[in-house]
Amino acid sequence: MVEESVSAAWLKQCLESGAECAVIDPREEGAHSVSPHLFHAVNLPLSQLELRAPRLFPRRDVPIVVAGGGDELDRRAQRRLRELGYTGAVLLEGGSPAWGELGLPLFTGFNTASKAFGEYVEHGCGTPSISADELRAMLAAGRRVVIMDSRTPAEHRRATIPGSVSTPGAELVLRYAELAQDTETTLVVNCAGRTRSIIGAQSLINAGVPNPVYALRNGTMGWSLAGHQVETQSSRRAPEPGAGTLDVARRRAAAIRERFRIGEIDAAAYQRQRDGGQRSVYLFDVRSQEEFETGHLPQAVHAPGGQLVQATDTYVAVRNARIVLYDPHGVRDVMTASWLRQMGHDDVLTLRADTVDAAGLISGPQAQIVVGLDGVQPRWLTPAEAARGLGEYEIIDLGSYRDYRAGHLPGARWLTRSRLADALRPLPPGRPLLLVSPDGVLAELGYADVAGQTDRDVHVLQGGMKRWRMEGLPLEEGEGRPLHEPDDAFVKPFEAKDREAAMRAYLGWEVGLLDAVQHHPAVHFNLYKA
Repeated sequence: MVEESVSAAWLKQCLESGAECAVIDPREEGAHSVSPHLFHAVNLPLSQLELRAPRLFPRRDVPIVVAGGGDELDRRAQRRLRELGYTGAVLLEGGSPAWGELGLPLFTGFNTASKAFGEYVEHGCGTPSISADELRAMLAAGRRVVIMDSRTPAEHRRATIPGSVSTPGAELVLRYAELAQDTETTLVVNCAGRTRSIIGAQSLINAGVPNPVYALRNGTMGWSLAGHQVETQSSRRAPEPGAGTLDVARRRAAAIRERFRIGEIDAAAYQRQRDGGQRSVYLFDVRSQEEFETGHLPQAVHAPGGQLVQATDTYVAVRNARIVLYDPHGVRDVMTASWLRQMGHDDVLTLRADTVDAAGLISGPQAQIVVGLDGVQPRWLTPAEAARGLGEYEIIDLGSYRDYRAGHLPGARWLTRSRLADALRPLPPGRPLLLVSPDGVLAELGYADVAGQTDRDVHVLQGGMKRWRMEGLPLEEGEGRPLHEPDDAFVKPFEAKDREAAMRAYLGWEVGLLDAVQHHPAVHFNLYKA
């Protein structure tokens, strides 16, 4: 593809054709969430592009349609992708508004496709749910109830239903039997709002779990809105499955594999397809963080199964790509695949664990891949050097505004990297610039952006805020001095100033997604009902 732009009609035809294609919105996450955007648009902020593109696009020549506001930001993103070797990057003529002009719906919010799918599942499957008051009454009556929090462990610690146990989505079928005393025990799945409660409960039902199963209607938000107290700092986690539990879970997964027609691929065939470059092939390790860090395949991206379904667009940008999932237990991969298939990702396979060479596994956290730093030689300042001369520099923090508020260098200003070049002009002249980011990488990219475009001396804090904190150097907290209105993050309801109003609005938004997707010609959800 050599075109610079494509029409909305062309994009619609491409999305409906079954061909590989990616649609991205280069606005910041917060701006993306409040701005009308395409249903299939993956949020890839220009400021993060070099950090996220390598994992989002397994092939450099895949068609990538940049569809934001139809402005200069779109053009900058398209140019940058081309510079980095993504030869199929083109603009959507007119941006997102042009899509709406075809009479096709535009959406607001974040992880919109996954949230809409949750509503579609509840409507299509009749997933049973109970209210916060009904659950509270069951607990007060002494009923045998196990509440499983299907979110990440970090979210569970922040705030959860009192007594619940952290059991992230793909772990439910694997671990529930270690928590339930018998088949009479009621299983209740909760999340923050609706999606993971619905998908989690329906996962147990699809797997043939004999216990009564319910989704907690509206999750932790519903519990709070009903006037009940949430619990914070819980460290409860579902135990590892014993031999008997694992055997039962595997039998249930085998039945799911047959029902949802989920195929397998061996490690050698996967590698051939990945290296062949004819298809976009993703490999996701859907286990827990601890298991992943103990040993994983070098090319695997860590994507816990529940999160891969809850936030698919965070991991998968290319429509109609091949998705390969790995779990040596043979349970979490199958359960995750069953949902991805129903979301419209038709080519989903599991990796045969018996073909994986254990000697080739690597330990530790996921390695970072960054493009665009070839030939960049920043002028580094160690934290000690920077601390001695704090008053000499204009300090710009390029990390997230959340992190900036939690602690930044004294006197530092904040902005997103995509605005860095423009922000230099109004700053007082003459003073050298010190760029800061969480680990130094984003600041290094910022250095590459501006070092040749300014008369200032530009420096980068070596090791970033991580090293600054490790060395115990002074921090400022609070709102600080942002150079523009923060728009880099989706504001979650519990972070809003009026939390109750924000929670009600968010839950209403989720419920309202169902009607929109049912009338969208490019949405192909497909429930495999019993």
